[in-house]
Amino acid sequence: MRFLILLLVLVGLAFPACAQDQATQLAEASAQITQALNLYAQAAEPIRSRMTAQEKLGTTLFFAAAMALEDNSLSLSGLCRLQQLSKSPTATKQKIVEPLIQQYRSSNEQQVANLSLALPLLPKSLARQANLVMVAVTNAAAIIGKGCQ
Repeated sequence: MRFLILLLVLVGLAFPACAQDQATQLAEASAQITQALNLYAQAAEPIRSRMTAQEKLGTTLFFAAAMALEDNSLSLSGLCRLQQLSKSPTATKQKIVEPLIQQYRSSNEQQVANLSLALPLLPKSLARQANLVMVAVTNAAAIIGKGCQ
């Protein structure tokens, strides 16, 4: 049953709906990271007491980086919605949206690097769940990279 849930999550992460607007895609990407992190946390719970200090540190870094990407995705979703509702989208885009998108892109690059550093420190028994998180994060980073369209 757990494998079926993981498979469904993976399929959902790999094929985001194309017809959705950017804000909706960003919000869904954020939710997918949350879901993947929850699966990781559930799988990690039974082995937490046996984790080495290095594995605990890796897991902490992994969660922090993934959650930062989740936050960026959700925040940018709100920003895109604000731009959509703005009476002067050009001014809003030039003065507010573009500088923030650049900050999100820079933050994402750093968080993806942090995730890469954390991966070798994670318990090997959680590789499948870690891969789901990485797929969700990669999907979110790609959508964030597009900015608000």
